[in-house]
Amino acid sequence: MITIFYTNYLNSESVEDVVVSKEECLTLFSKIMNWPDNFLGITINQEKTIQFYREIDNILVDLINLPELINHQMYANKKECMDMIAEVFDTYSIKTYPQMKLVDTMKESLDDVINKG
Repeated sequence: MITIFYTNYLNSESVEDVVVSKEECLTLFSKIMNWPDNFLGITINQEKTIQFYREIDNILVDLINLPELINHQMYANKKECMDMIAEVFDTYSIKTYPQMKLVDTMKESLDDVINKG
C-alpha cells in the first residue's frame, strides 16, 4: 500500500498515513511545495519512504533510512520531483537515483557532503 504524509505550515495542516491516488498526490505536492519548510513523504508498505522537503531555493529529496539515518539525498526542481512521484506510483517502488549522495543526517547535511567534493 502507498501512503503519504505531509505538513503544510502555511495552513497549519499535517496528516499521516493517508492513501491517495497518483493524481491526488501530484496535486497536493504542487500545492504545498511553494513554501519553505513544507514537506511531503511517500511510504510503500510502511517500509520504504521518500520525502520531499522544501528549502528556500531547492527541494531536498531524501530516502529515509531508519534507524541509522544515513540517507540518500539530492536536490531537485519541482518537475523532477513530480516525475519521481509519478514513478513511485507507476512502479510501486522507490529507487536510489544516480545523482544522490549518501548523507549521515545526524552529523552532516547534503550541502556538507557536496562541498567536501
